Amino acid sequence: MKKILISGIVLILIITGIVVFLSFSLSATSASGDISSVGRMMFFRYGIAKNLTPQDEKFIFEYNCFKRCHSRDVIDRANHTPFEWAAVVDRMRNVNKVKLKDREAAVIIRHLQTTRLPLVSSLSSDIVQKMFKQLWKSDFGEGDVYIDVVYSTSEYFKATGALAHLERFKADEYLVFLINLTVHTGKLAPYRMDELAVMRDDKGREIMPIEGWEIIFETGDNHHREGIIRFPKKDSSGKPVIDKDTKSFELIIKDVARIKQRIFKWDLPIKYPEGV
Repeated sequence: MKKILISGIVLILIITGIVVFLSFSLSATSASGDISSVGRMMFFRYGIAKNLTPQDEKFIFEYNCFKRCHSRDVIDRANHTPFEWAAVVDRMRNVNKVKLKDREAAVIIRHLQTTRLPLVSSLSSDIVQKMFKQLWKSDFGEGDVYIDVVYSTSEYFKATGALAHLERFKADEYLVFLINLTVHTGKLAPYRMDELAVMRDDKGREIMPIEGWEIIFETGDNHHREGIIRFPKKDSSGKPVIDKDTKSFELIIKDVARIKQRIFKWDLPIKYPEGV
């Protein structure tokens, strides 16, 4: 009798779970996707899946931002630079209490940074997205810490309307990298990227960054941090770090979350889309 009772309870819990999931799925599909999109979103939310298609990222953004919070026009009217969108998402989570996993927040921030441009940008979001794909690299969460790196060229700052940051970080004088750190459990350690990163060209020459890890933004829960490191455009002998003969270079980040080194590689020259 006891075994029958336990089996009955388990069956009821399974049926309840299925009903709840189907209810969620049917309501979520009205955002912009289908049940398979919901399934991939759920797998990503709980760490079962790591890689997302652009369509999956768009679905996560639209479901969480349009269906649960805003009408589309509220976000379309917003005027923020890529650097400001991270603060907006953090405010939604910590002030407005929107329930997002850190991995979901990172996807939404990246989507906003590449599709919602400030009014000062004269380029279409399609062009900026194509440029962003050339400049952005990610390790997809090794050691439970995601690291995204954007090679922030002068063209990047101008195209995204971040002219104040172009001047602030002197992108015409230095090689600038925007580094995003996201952890899914616990808190980010106080990593200093200027002490953990080195740049290496295709001939094996290594260049150290100038002193200074300038944090642009950090969430209150220490799950997400963005900052800038810079490298001189010339080495100690006065030779350009990157010249017309350089075919590629790497940014190497060492000893973050028990990963000995992470390598981010860019092929040169950067192939900017027409219009940049």
